[in-house]
Amino acid sequence: MNVKFDFWWIAVVGFLAYLYYNARTIKKEKDVYLTDGIRHQLGRLSLLAPNWWTLRKLSLLQDTGESSLEFYRADTHYDWLSQFHLVQNNSAELPDLLEKILQELSIEMDQDTTRNNSFSFTDLQFQELIRIEGTATRFGEDRIYLDLVLSKLENNEILLALSLSSILNGCVEGPYFEETLKSLCLN
Repeated sequence: MNVKFDFWWIAVVGFLAYLYYNARTIKKEKDVYLTDGIRHQLGRLSLLAPNWWTLRKLSLLQDTGESSLEFYRADTHYDWLSQFHLVQNNSAELPDLLEKILQELSIEMDQDTTRNNSFSFTDLQFQELIRIEGTATRFGEDRIYLDLVLSKLENNEILLALSLSSILNGCVEGPYFEETLKSLCLN
């Protein structure tokens, strides 16, 4: 009996079992998100976030009228975060605000970035909306993936939602960020 040969067969079978387990887990994530998601309050809005997102920061600044939520993945080492901000009484024009946000975050979007003015929310209607999604450069050298939605509700409330990650990690959490946006509703 060749022990070295047996070891490699055991290693190959073990690796294939590991891949099979991960594939089944990933396939079930969408159902898990819908059944085990956690509802969070953002001012007068509510959103459903996956239970594997960890809430890092929750703030309600009474003086500015801003509500914020920030999520990250504590169970992995993903270079990813998601933020949701609801700002009261802001009469800024969205294109100007978008440029200001990108400048403050030191982000320069690539030329092939998708930019549109529509998104299908389940329960909300917006007066105006801008969405950008694609790759970019941050701080002049870091390659990132950015999905950003900037929208104006009635009474001059502005919703800013963004998902910021390394390029590959954006593919992992991006669909759940989008589902979380679709889950936004009024309390």
